[in-house]
Amino acid sequence: MMHKKNNLFIFLLFVVASSCAKEIYNNEDATKAIRESQKVGLTVIVRDINGQQTDLSGFKISTLQCGEIIESMTSANGVADLMIVKGDAALTVEKDGYLSAIAVVSTNASEKERNNTVVIIPVFPQGSVIDDIDMNELTGGKYQPGALTYLHDD
Repeated sequence: MMHKKNNLFIFLLFVVASSCAKEIYNNEDATKAIRESQKVGLTVIVRDINGQQTDLSGFKISTLQCGEIIESMTSANGVADLMIVKGDAALTVEKDGYLSAIAVVSTNASEKERNNTVVIIPVFPQGSVIDDIDMNELTGGKYQPGALTYLHDD
């Protein structure tokens, strides 16, 4: 009976030791790990300028960072959350029936904190004519992107 217990102990020791063995990482794995550690939260809020839409779901918010497409969809209240690499990001906001927008957003969390940046992006129905946009007026002076461009379908 003692022989079986010793075999079981040796087997369990082998399983535990092999599950704790260090994996071999390559440079791509290290780069990805560094990128993941530098991600911060970004909340995007879309607002219909005409104020007629109460359901703002279905806006696709996307960005390309470090060769990876990061995207999210807005909920009914127009909010989408993403985790992006801190720094600057060019966000694309798209939904059928609306002008597509490109917004430059800056997230600058310190190493010790993982903050959540909030940005409000005004959206316009397809066919809208946009000349001089006063972002301070549209966003109440808060949470505005650094640059905002609307793409017209011609």
